Amino acid sequence: MVKKKTTISKVAASKKSKASKTIKKNVTPKTANSSTVVKTRILHKANLVLQAVLAAIVLLMVKPVYYALSLSFVTKDALLSESQTVFVPAEKILLDFDVRWLLISMIVVSVVYSALVLSRWRASYERAQAGRVYLWRWVMLAITGAIMVKIAAIVSGVEDIATLKMAGGFMVSAMVFAWLSERQNQKAGTSTTAHYWLSLVSGLAAMSAIFVSLFGTMLYGMIRFPWYVYALDLALLVGFLLVLSNLRRSNKRTGQSNDYEFVERNYVVTVVLAQFVFIAIAIAGFAA
Repeated sequence: MVKKKTTISKVAASKKSKASKTIKKNVTPKTANSSTVVKTRILHKANLVLQAVLAAIVLLMVKPVYYALSLSFVTKDALLSESQTVFVPAEKILLDFDVRWLLISMIVVSVVYSALVLSRWRASYERAQAGRVYLWRWVMLAITGAIMVKIAAIVSGVEDIATLKMAGGFMVSAMVFAWLSERQNQKAGTSTTAHYWLSLVSGLAAMSAIFVSLFGTMLYGMIRFPWYVYALDLALLVGFLLVLSNLRRSNKRTGQSNDYEFVERNYVVTVVLAQFVFIAIAIAGFAA
């Protein structure tokens, strides 16, 4: 009788240990050691090195590039206002701004983000890939996107501070709508495109001042901007459209985009390349 009890207790203990092992395996994040996640980590590490090199080049090789930032307003024309007041547009130059510091600030944001997802945010970053939505990526894109829009707008002749702030605000709202689109479509079987289209419209609205300045200058200014101005504007537009294209495929879950680890890797590749091309063009143009 004692032997039977001992045998039963041993069987129960072995079942309990097997169950605890099974629970531990289930608790361990599935994505922690997958090849796609490892490749994503490598991309973030490469981004740290790449951005550090770009920052050194900007600080050591690129001379200060100043643009006059102004405030537009309406005033009275002293010559025409004899019998009645005639209003005319005017502007006041507020400061001469070195665009290099916008490049450095964009690099700093990108470096801090990659460093955090590799260290302090690593666990939550990998868990978020199972949940198919990651807020902090969109926060980083909102900040860097707003900076890129401002750089492209300034070199394209948009120097009004209010317009620059509005362009940056539209880009931030585009990334907010993109995050909402991802969150609304995170569950299988759900499909909504409203926030996606709002994100696209907001992003294009952020670039509208750039397009107006480019075409207005070519039509009425009788001059052409340097090559790097058009290249920066094109790099900004293409990068934005690639990010939204990846978002749309992720929402539809077609092909490999049904795997969010693959989607996240695409985001990292797209953002790293877009930022590298944008900064490289700016360095080549400013240093010429």
